[in-house]
Amino acid sequence: MIVPRSGTIYLLLLVIFLILWNVFYFFASNEHLWPSRRPGSFEQNVTGSNVSEYYSSFPAEIPMLTGSENDAGKSYDFVYLINNAVFHDSSKKKGKQVIFDIGMRSMLGALRKSGAVDTTQKAISFALDLKASGNCALRNIPCFCIGKKQSSAVGLLVPNPFFVDPVQWDKYARRIHEIALSRPVASRKGRAVWRGMCGPGAAARLQLLEVALLNTLIDASFTGVDGFPSILECIDVVGSKIGMSEESRSAIKALNSDVDAPSRKLSQVEYSQYRYVIHMPGAATGSYSRNLQFMWLHESVVVFWRSTGFEWYYSELMEGVNVVYVDQSDIISTLDRLEKNPSVRDAIRQTTWPFFEANLSGEAIITRWAEVLKPLYERQGTKNQVPEGWCSCDKEDAAFQCDFCDEVKQMPKLPQYTDLLEIGRTP
Repeated sequence: MIVPRSGTIYLLLLVIFLILWNVFYFFASNEHLWPSRRPGSFEQNVTGSNVSEYYSSFPAEIPMLTGSENDAGKSYDFVYLINNAVFHDSSKKKGKQVIFDIGMRSMLGALRKSGAVDTTQKAISFALDLKASGNCALRNIPCFCIGKKQSSAVGLLVPNPFFVDPVQWDKYARRIHEIALSRPVASRKGRAVWRGMCGPGAAARLQLLEVALLNTLIDASFTGVDGFPSILECIDVVGSKIGMSEESRSAIKALNSDVDAPSRKLSQVEYSQYRYVIHMPGAATGSYSRNLQFMWLHESVVVFWRSTGFEWYYSELMEGVNVVYVDQSDIISTLDRLEKNPSVRDAIRQTTWPFFEANLSGEAIITRWAEVLKPLYERQGTKNQVPEGWCSCDKEDAAFQCDFCDEVKQMPKLPQYTDLLEIGRTP
């Protein structure tokens, strides 16, 4: 047996020490990879993301809606699914109600094929809160939310209606992704991009634009306004509320004064010109923003602004794995660190499409709805008659056609997806 000399042993120990030191230094200089350092991570339990937990609070037989529940909350959409048709308790003619109607009717066949729900055999009914900051304050009634501002808000989380038809959504998503794949990361701009609206809930968005005033790593600007007569007024009012200096507000207004400036308009196909895409809280209430579902298509690192908005899949977000969390205190240092560590950056970036396929593809949308509706189908009563006075766009012989039916019929090819490819149609 050959016994190594003591000098050889010391050399081996030194090599091992240097390897361990480099591993330690790598993670220490990329602190977002430490599992114990996940500020803003959504790994905590979000009330309403777990289906079985949600239904555990209901009786063994869940009652069908009768129509009288309408008095309990005028902002809800009460829905019956019966005989491959969608019925509503009222015709609010709201945009979200229209696209929910289109999307749900497009999914009924797939839901039946999955074995989760067959509305030709049995009807189901539920309430739907279509507000971004949903909170189903209804007792003993199955109530679904498309988003929440607080994780403790009541209601079972379901996909927002802006996916519309899952089949069309997949075609659109794959088209955008193919364009992204044609753009090597080395040839892209080493900047983080954001475009969106200014609105009552745009405090975080203004904070981002204030940081962008002082650093070229961020390319951010407003492309429209919601809830105010103009972007300039929105900047002043929301900026004042968060204590932003007049100097910063003036500088932001100067860069966002012309809403039609070509340099500020981006189509979805242009986002993949950047290595980083930023997701911000919504403009209306500061809750979730549907912008996020598009960000996974670009083969770019998703930079998620820390916030309190939630959707059903946020529990799958993992800091340093498929997303990085930032706010005004560390967005620049995070971007700078990623630019200096391309292997770390690319490891995160390469998870975006697999994440999309697992959580946001057309199949994933249908799967989530199947998980949500199957317990209801199995446990709800057997009443197969729609309450009097409800409306539908499915049945020509329905007692009432919903007010928005003409709008629904004018959207058979879902033009909103092709329109999003045009300049200026950022979600």
